[in-house]
Amino acid sequence: MQTVSSGWGNKISIGARHIGYGVLVAWMRTVASGQKFFTINQSRIGGPDPLKGGGDFLTFFDKYRFDDATPFVTSISVQKNIGQYPYGVIMAQADVELDNTSKKFLPGFDTTVGSGTGLPNRPIKISVGIEDEYLKLFTGYTSQPKATLNNRVVQMHAFDAFNYINGYRATTSGAFVNAPFHNVIASGMYEMGFSASQFVVDKSLQQNIGYLATYDRKWGDVFKDGCEAEQALMFVDENGIIRFWNRQHFLTTSGVPRFQLSYSKMSDLQWQNTSIINDVIVKAKPRAVQAQQKIWEATSNIELPGNADTDYFIDFTDDNGPLPVTSVNIPKYITTASGSQSFYASNEFSDGSGLARNDSIRLVSAYSFGTTYKLTFRNTFTSPLFLTQLAIYATPAKVTQVIEERIQDAASIEAFGRNPSNNGEPLTIENNMIQDKSTARTLAYTLVKEYKSPGKRFICPVAIQSDPALQVGDQGLLMINDTGELKNVYITGITNSIQRNGDYGQQLEVEERIIRRYFTINQSKIGGTDAIAP
Repeated sequence: MQTVSSGWGNKISIGARHIGYGVLVAWMRTVASGQKFFTINQSRIGGPDPLKGGGDFLTFFDKYRFDDATPFVTSISVQKNIGQYPYGVIMAQADVELDNTSKKFLPGFDTTVGSGTGLPNRPIKISVGIEDEYLKLFTGYTSQPKATLNNRVVQMHAFDAFNYINGYRATTSGAFVNAPFHNVIASGMYEMGFSASQFVVDKSLQQNIGYLATYDRKWGDVFKDGCEAEQALMFVDENGIIRFWNRQHFLTTSGVPRFQLSYSKMSDLQWQNTSIINDVIVKAKPRAVQAQQKIWEATSNIELPGNADTDYFIDFTDDNGPLPVTSVNIPKYITTASGSQSFYASNEFSDGSGLARNDSIRLVSAYSFGTTYKLTFRNTFTSPLFLTQLAIYATPAKVTQVIEERIQDAASIEAFGRNPSNNGEPLTIENNMIQDKSTARTLAYTLVKEYKSPGKRFICPVAIQSDPALQVGDQGLLMINDTGELKNVYITGITNSIQRNGDYGQQLEVEERIIRRYFTINQSKIGGTDAIAP
């Protein structure tokens, strides 16, 4: 739940509430560098001082100068959903419609917003207020706006900051060695321009990753794989702060419900079932860096044309495919191979029967691409010479074990069939960021334990006392008045809708879940009720 004032509960319970909203768009993506942030009674509304994202921190989006589009808003909708399983990367989406009777948002019509009104990737912030207290609902980027002449409206669809993360390719050439996943996240955040106050990361729960190369991979893909391996959740909150929740985050609670729903507050209630998963296979081939060793040797002579530079590429492989390395010993000219030194030998004839001509051959450069090694040799002799030997020693990151763990629940399979939501096939997860058999088994076990029986999901349109402070992951209570059941639920999806006339609606998707308290050192009692974490 978002941070609110002590009087927030009274404000949302008022029968006739005053609803406000705000939409800010950085049409020109102007960065307000070197300027102070907006200060009440000092800064001018609509002036150059950028706004803080929320709370006491600055977000990634606060660097922009925003234009106020609020007077033109006709409708707003913001949606965020976890999906089928409570892990992975989730991305919020928003839809905003603006009245364009004035033609202000036609590209190039109004010089105050310029041509940016017709372009995608415009930073946008959306907020809602009850009485005099405003909360952020969404922070992100717009897609290509759509303007219509007859209706005089502009429609914008937007994605949160994960749209930026999903498209950002890692540029650091090094690899992570024996690193926890939360360190990987932090490094990615820093590379993409986020400061330490702009992301909050739970501690990863599996063993350190033996080897992970991220160069030229999209950070969004790296984070998705890591979340699957950890059964964790990663998302951007309403204020633009990136958050990573480990797999215990949902299953641990302080016991304080953030909301209570009953028939008196809802306009409808829809019953749904969670997917039944009773057969899961988890596979992995984790890697770890080994001691320096010979990993490649030429099987034929290599011709070097006279008076020229020759590029020679080596692909490192083993029985498991491409073989990444963390460091390569640069080859030297030697006459006899010894120790762990990369080496080459030369001759003026391909059969090795002539002179070595070693003074005419020089290694100009050597560069490692992870699984590929580029060597550039210079031959200053007038005629072609030959490398009769070339061997490379390096520190490879080899597959340490082949993991395959399977968990099934026979009673569930007998009752419902094998994985009816997966066409009767085992749910297979293949992820090389999983580091050991016990983690693989835990992931399979957790999925089967949570989904072997159909749990209850509910769609709850909240008609009275809808609360924009609620967030995905909040725990609450749902009263089924017809049966007298009181269910522990948590929010798996939330949609907030606002109309120009001030109508505010909220729809919650909630899932019934058994709340568990996991054993915590210095807090739990030996022999107590707290469970050992999976």
